[in-house]
Amino acid sequence: MTTTLRWVLWLVPAVCAAALAPALLADPALLSRLSWHGADPLWTVWLPAVAGIVLSWAIVTRRQRDEMADRVGEALANHPLGTEVRWLLFFLVCFVAGAPALSHLLGAAFPPEAYVTAVPVVRVFFLFVLPVLVVDRAGINSVGAAMAMPALAMRVGEPWRWGGLLPVVVCVGLVVVGVRGTPMPSPGTVAFTMLVTFVAITVPEEIFYRGMVQSRLERLAGRWPAIAAASFLFAVAHAVMDPYNEIVDLSSDGPLHRLGVAIPTYGVLGVLLGYVWSQYRNIWLLVLLRGTMLTLIIAPTVRIVE
Repeated sequence: MTTTLRWVLWLVPAVCAAALAPALLADPALLSRLSWHGADPLWTVWLPAVAGIVLSWAIVTRRQRDEMADRVGEALANHPLGTEVRWLLFFLVCFVAGAPALSHLLGAAFPPEAYVTAVPVVRVFFLFVLPVLVVDRAGINSVGAAMAMPALAMRVGEPWRWGGLLPVVVCVGLVVVGVRGTPMPSPGTVAFTMLVTFVAITVPEEIFYRGMVQSRLERLAGRWPAIAAASFLFAVAHAVMDPYNEIVDLSSDGPLHRLGVAIPTYGVLGVLLGYVWSQYRNIWLLVLLRGTMLTLIIAPTVRIVE
């Protein structure tokens, strides 16, 4: 079962990427869709991914990484991992279907500026509240140690597990270069954007994709297949969500092109976040990295009444 699942988790993303590559390479408008909000994906996604992975690999020793992997195994021991993964995938489907549906319903009665708030609400509900209640907290009765994994991810006492701040700073610095020249709004708008980005996007998604999905897939199929699969799900979800995304323009040319644009952007970002998670098992690093990068990218487009 483990070997079969490992091959499936490797092959599905690889086959999809290979099938999409010819059409994307022949598409003259590809680069224009990869660049959105005036941000250059070379600096906001690809270079940060390379730098973050290389630095994290260089800083963390194999012994430290293996020790943390063993602790994850202990935290998830006796959990019904297959059942939990199925529940998580069900919640992900509910999210990608529910957000556009609720937005459409609200859009019939409210201005467009109001109904887009449906997406953060549905995201928090399906990617955070229900997974925590059904997958993490529900294990208390049957396992007796359901809080071991959240404690491992959030109570970070070892100094070396904060060494990931260096890759975070380098990645954020590269994003700053990527958005250079883009006019930023007032400090109040930036602060508001950061609050929404961290609370409504970063925290629920990083806990869901990395803390829950990737961690369980690692126990079932291994480290890199889990990173690949979680990153692929991350990209697919954003492609299916159509205009409800934050980094690149996925709103044209049909689902295949949206997926083709999402894989080299959201997928690559997912690999960076997944690798950092597998090295440090520190959810705060992921929140800081993703939240700050995302704030820098989307803040120039935010307009609020101050």
